Amino acid sequence: MSQPMLRFVKSVKAVVNPWDHSVLSSREFLARISANKVTKTNPKCVYDIKVDWNSAPHLEIEFIDNTKLAIDPKGISDVRQIMTQIKNKAIDIEEVYSEKGIDLPPI
Repeated sequence: MSQPMLRFVKSVKAVVNPWDHSVLSSREFLARISANKVTKTNPKCVYDIKVDWNSAPHLEIEFIDNTKLAIDPKGISDVRQIMTQIKNKAIDIEEVYSEKGIDLPPI
């Protein structure tokens, strides 16, 4: 995950099924955001990752403006698709904050 992008994220919730190979992108996403280099950029970000063999895998990203992005990782073959969705939302937030004169969290 791009380090500056994480500054817009308040929390990441994920439900994963370790035996479901159709959601490799979500596992790659979780590996990337769990990297020490990335987590240091936003120590306030809360990670809630659950392993559940009976639930459908999903991701929920909550942003600093309290909006949420729900992602169904089934059918997403490339982690960059997940990253792009988060990046686009981060750009939207940055534009709104800039227009309103609201300070962004530091990088």
